[in-house]
Amino acid sequence: MNFRKLGSLILILAVCLSTPAFAAKVPSFSIPALNSSSNMTNHDFKSCSLLTIWASWCPACKYEHSYMMTLSSKIPMYAIAYQDDHQNLKTLLAERGNPYRKIGFDDNGAVADKFHTTGVPETLLIDKSGEILYHLHGVMTQEIWQQDFLPLISKHCK
Repeated sequence: MNFRKLGSLILILAVCLSTPAFAAKVPSFSIPALNSSSNMTNHDFKSCSLLTIWASWCPACKYEHSYMMTLSSKIPMYAIAYQDDHQNLKTLLAERGNPYRKIGFDDNGAVADKFHTTGVPETLLIDKSGEILYHLHGVMTQEIWQQDFLPLISKHCK
């Protein structure tokens, strides 16, 4: 086996997992929403916004939560709670704050699968027409926000 080719293939796969997902539409979905009589659906994204797929049991999600609170004053934010315990989620939000306009419960992970989620947290930038402009696999940081998200927001969301 040629290990040099295998190493190159692994590197290419790693880069592909962190590449922006251009020209993909938000898939059709409808799931129960926290503190709402209406479901969260793909029709909720009527302006440029962020969608975070996360869980209260996820250490990385808890780590990024304070930064997500900061971002909530800059852009509309929505969330999908991935295979999460409803009460644990409510408790975490009561303790740390809720940056999201609406949170949907994806109890079995079927909606996350439609977004090609590989783990949590993941954050997607969605424009007003429902196009996914960027798909971050991992923790949102100030550096990623400034380098990857802000240029796309300036170009596609003004």
